Amino acid sequence: MALTIETRALATGYPGYPVGRDMNLTVRGGRVTALLGPNGCGKTTLFRTLLGLLKPQGGQVLIDGDDLAGLPRGEVAKRVAYVPQVVEGYFPFSVMDVVLMGRAPHLGMFAAPGAVDRRVAGEALAELRIADLAERSFTAISGGQRQLVLIARALAQEAPVIFMDEPTASLDFANQFHVLDCISRLSHAGRTIVISSHHPDHALRFADDAVLMETGGVFAAGTTGDTLSSETLSRVYGMEILIAEVTAGSGGNAYRVCLPNPDDGPVTP
Repeated sequence: MALTIETRALATGYPGYPVGRDMNLTVRGGRVTALLGPNGCGKTTLFRTLLGLLKPQGGQVLIDGDDLAGLPRGEVAKRVAYVPQVVEGYFPFSVMDVVLMGRAPHLGMFAAPGAVDRRVAGEALAELRIADLAERSFTAISGGQRQLVLIARALAQEAPVIFMDEPTASLDFANQFHVLDCISRLSHAGRTIVISSHHPDHALRFADDAVLMETGGVFAAGTTGDTLSSETLSRVYGMEILIAEVTAGSGGNAYRVCLPNPDDGPVTP
């Protein structure tokens, strides 16, 4: 079942340090939503608030109509998975053990993963094309491989909503598009995916919806085609940005891509 996330008059920030305010958003179920904006605009703070890791400074976050603030953490974990940016490995867990950690919401107190949990974890590794890493130490693989392992852990959690914080940040060019294709397939299978990204091109290519942020809150939100334009991107990023259409592939498909205007320098929003 695809879950919808809503915010109502949401204010984000920290005690004595407000970041965003009056944010009313709807993240539609079964779709990929890209959260975009310049450094320091509040993307990470909004992300952490939607996950329940930060308390709202005002307003509400609703998951399928239920107030996030009133849900036990175990119930939240069954509905929402989180893929952070690449983390350093400090303990030599095997890759399989790290992915099995995603099964925790489905296990009882002091229970150990069983055959079903190992099957689900193995399928998640296969989906990301890293099954051969299963017995490797998490501390001994590359940063890009660790990112793929963290995504596999989220898949193994089997939550209908997955938040991904810059999921392609440490990946090479080929693996970036492999991960984005995987994200697209997950949404087509009914999962709700929210990704934070610094790449409008990725949103134009793979996201159904976009949330464009500027300092103080949300500047624009809606379908990707309606939200991401030369005008909106230029204002938010403070430089002249062009959106061009290119034709590629044997079918002659048209794609929109972002380009800095070579004739102009930075602009004042």
